[in-house]
Amino acid sequence: MMSQHPDVNEYIKDVLSTIQQFVNKGEIYMLVLQITNNDNQPLEKFCFEMKLLENQSKQCFLDMETHLRALLLKINTCESMLQPLPNECSFQVLVHTKRLTLSQMQESSTFMDFPWIRSENTNKSQQGKDEPVIIPIRSCSTQAFVLQCFVEEKKTKN
Repeated sequence: MMSQHPDVNEYIKDVLSTIQQFVNKGEIYMLVLQITNNDNQPLEKFCFEMKLLENQSKQCFLDMETHLRALLLKINTCESMLQPLPNECSFQVLVHTKRLTLSQMQESSTFMDFPWIRSENTNKSQQGKDEPVIIPIRSCSTQAFVLQCFVEEKKTKN
């Protein structure tokens, strides 16, 4: 599946171009695509934990491409493992960074074109009550990077 909407595609492009330099420096350790309901409550979180390693040879990039292709295929088929979403949903992209990265992002020349905000802590549920189900998608480790992808799914989406 791929977005056909030009504004959504532009938004995704802006997100990725804004964070690229921070990913390359290892300052972003998780990227989350969060699906929310009308009340802005998270229903699903597609979590990508990543760590870039020092080895950046041509073979490493080929290995990385192969693993990323397999990950995207797995994500494309994971709908069968998840409960259906309500009709009216939205999404957010969350970036988990090291402490000083947000201030560095704010100083970046691209920040004014595409500003980021600090998110509220959405993990305020009581321990054990409505805790999300974690569904592993794929993990891979190469000489260039380590990546783990999983979905946090709310037990009830109504």
